[in-house]
Formats: sequence, C-alpha cells, structure tokens
Amino acid sequence: MKRTEEILKRGGFQMKQWVMSGSHDMTEDSKIIDTEVEKVLGMIWEPKKDQCSYKVSINICTKRKKIRTGPDLTVEEIVQRIPKQLTKRMILSQVTSLYDPLGLATSFTIQFKL
Repeated sequence: MKRTEEILKRGGFQMKQWVMSGSHDMTEDSKIIDTEVEKVLGMIWEPKKDQCSYKVSINICTKRKKIRTGPDLTVEEIVQRIPKQLTKRMILSQVTSLYDPLGLATSFTIQFKL
C-alpha cells in the first residue's frame, strides 16, 4: 500500500482510503475503511466475503424523454406485469441496460443478445 501511495504521489495523486477484502487489522492504517458493500465498475462488491454481484432492474414501461414512465418491477411483479408478447427490442433494451465493462456477465447476456 505504501509503495502504491508513493507512486501515486509522484503523479500528483493522493489516496483517500483503502478497502481490503477479508478480515484485517484496522489499527494498521487509518486509511483502511471497514465496509459491508462497495460499488466497483458497475458491480456490487462485498469485501468481507470477497464476492461480486450485479444489481439488475427490469422495467418494460415505455420511455418518455429517455426516462422510463413506470417503476422497476419487483421479483413478485415480473410474472404478472411482463407482456404476453415480448419483442426483440424490449429484450435488448433490458439486456443493454446492464453496465458490465469487464464483461463478466457476457456469458449470460449473450444468450439474450443472440
């Protein structure tokens, strides 16, 4: 950590805080924070478990001025409120709304894109 901070200082950057996975001694450095959940590159990261996940929202409502006109669907509402006829455009709209810069969800989303 100290070596990384030294390199960053040479470029004029300063680290505000660090988040480490697993359990660690908090007395080591005051820049290490203890958090349950962090957002990293569009994913949700749980440092204590060292697990990453995605938060996915489904909203089939039409858009008006690039904003959906209705609320996101809950798990219970999906079966009831999804239209009986889904179009390719509806499915692609939902799949492309997932932010995945690392491509970790590609094996799942490619099925819908095809």
